[in-house]
Amino acid sequence: MKPWEIPDAAPQKTGAKPWEAPMSAAEDISAALPDVAVSPAQRQFNALPVWAKPLVAGQDMLDLAVNGITLGLANNAAAGIDSLMGRGSYEDRLAVSEQRTAEARERAGWAGTAAEIGGTMVPASALAKSALSATRMVPAALSGTKGLIARSLAMGSDGALLGTIQATGNDTDPVTGALLGLAGGAGGNLAGEAITAGASKALGAFNKPVPTMTAEELKAAGTAAYGRAKDAGVVFKPEAVGKLRDDVYKDMAEFAWDPRLQPGADVVFDRLGRLAEGGNVGLEGLESVRKIAGNAYNPTNPSNNELLRQITQRVDDFAAKAGPDDILMGNAKVATDALKEGRDYWSRFRKLEKVDELLDRAGLNAGSAGSGGNIENASRQQLKRILTDKKMMRGFTTDEKDAIRKAVLGTPGQNTLRLLGKLSPQGGGLMAALGTGFSFANPWIGLPAMALAAGAKKGSEAMTSRNAELVKKLIAAGGSKSALEGPKNALQRLAESQREPLIRALMASGLVAAGQQ
Repeated sequence: MKPWEIPDAAPQKTGAKPWEAPMSAAEDISAALPDVAVSPAQRQFNALPVWAKPLVAGQDMLDLAVNGITLGLANNAAAGIDSLMGRGSYEDRLAVSEQRTAEARERAGWAGTAAEIGGTMVPASALAKSALSATRMVPAALSGTKGLIARSLAMGSDGALLGTIQATGNDTDPVTGALLGLAGGAGGNLAGEAITAGASKALGAFNKPVPTMTAEELKAAGTAAYGRAKDAGVVFKPEAVGKLRDDVYKDMAEFAWDPRLQPGADVVFDRLGRLAEGGNVGLEGLESVRKIAGNAYNPTNPSNNELLRQITQRVDDFAAKAGPDDILMGNAKVATDALKEGRDYWSRFRKLEKVDELLDRAGLNAGSAGSGGNIENASRQQLKRILTDKKMMRGFTTDEKDAIRKAVLGTPGQNTLRLLGKLSPQGGGLMAALGTGFSFANPWIGLPAMALAAGAKKGSEAMTSRNAELVKKLIAAGGSKSALEGPKNALQRLAESQREPLIRALMASGLVAAGQQ
């Protein structure tokens, strides 16, 4: 036998050398017992010379990585080539190849599994970039729970396809392989997104809070921006404004405009026509058209509002893209940028002013009714008006509306505290009276229960107040969660960049299991 060949069995130790320490009784018993925990392939590997082990281990890792890359089809291909070259039947050669793969798995252990998972990530990633991937059918804009479910189902579909191929290549049950691939894909996406999102959130704790502006600061910033727009001294030529009027008329004609159905648009077009006929037009004149369009908004007439939106967009595009032939004097870019900034600040100010007004009214209503302890319910009722009044809701972003909805509806934990708080003596009403009566009947139980209820009430009120403050901060920051959270640090970006590889690795784990069932 050559030194690098694997023997059939490990050589038995016949006795200790003079220079070796004698075995203890426990070691002597252990050596005498059969090594049932180690596979034959592993025992043969252990018996190899030290210099030969890295060569065999490297070959095993390479074989398993290739098996993963080809989803087990490498053995089929090798068996087919051998049979064509007359080295035996396809079935016999396939059995030899599969036996070699099984022995490599036994020898390599967890390291071999890692190599096979790494190899399987190659076809998984290739599928994701191809037109066959179900993930391409998920809209990029789909977010939240719906987006998570859609992405997980799509990944599960990819996993089922690859799992079927993996099982076929490794000569295992395709149905079971598809199920394992489905579980690996869907579960891998759920786990991968949860892990990276959790890591990003934890790492974001090191970020400094984003400073937000008060209502007065927003108002001052908006006024200053409008001042800069005015100081730019932009004047548009009447023929340019006339062309704008003609473009607006074309839009209205394509919309099938009727002054009886969209009366607001009729008023805006009339003002634009008078501007075009009155000579040179300043930026203030165009802004007046925009304001009239805003005043003509009607929450009960969607078609009127859509046409007003199109007219406003046309006016904004004209001001932002005006060229030298359209401008008599002034810097249009400076003016339009400042005007856009002013509108943004002023919009935030108006929304923040509206929320502050509603919360102040909630405080007055709670203080003037009953025991004065119903501030939480009053706050929820007032903020609910934004969500139920289309005119009042106009201008609020999706993130702002979601934050208001959370403040109105609360969370399950918060609502549980709110329910317990009804037994508080500060709550008023029948529940509080029942709690007080029970305290007199059994003070040993009733008094601690009422104290717990009072604490629950305070906790629920604090959470509602915190949710309302979050709404205000979100508005002041510009209406998006990303603006409120601020830029992500390097560690957060690193964690999020590993989401896709992590998901694919978790999917590959299910695929490897499909080949080893």
